[in-house]
Amino acid sequence: MIFRAFVLAMLPAAAMAQDCDQATTQGEMTRCAGIALEAADKALNEAWVPAMGRMHAVDDGLAADRQGAAEALRAAQKGWITLRDKGCAAEAWSYAGGSLQPMVEAQCRTRMTEARTAELRDLARRPDQ
Repeated sequence: MIFRAFVLAMLPAAAMAQDCDQATTQGEMTRCAGIALEAADKALNEAWVPAMGRMHAVDDGLAADRQGAAEALRAAQKGWITLRDKGCAAEAWSYAGGSLQPMVEAQCRTRMTEARTAELRDLARRPDQ
């Protein structure tokens, strides 16, 4: 079992994706849900940089006493993470203690993370007002 985990950790991402296309056991599907969540988190982190840059640009265009766009986005993101994590824990609660619970929670977190990534990308592309 330890050897299998080591081998899976060493596979390139493309092989993992192909492997996930053919996942049939609950363990494989849960592992694949985790891989999808990692990819979604990576995309979210990449979208964060230009969105925060946009908010800094907004702040730079305002008088010092009116700035706060970057801090507002930072606070919103912290709140969103709490919402995502608690909401997905609740969504998976009906599977508590079962083998589906971690997969359902990871799928929920992936879905919400992908939606948030799209929101951040849209925010970064907004024209100056």
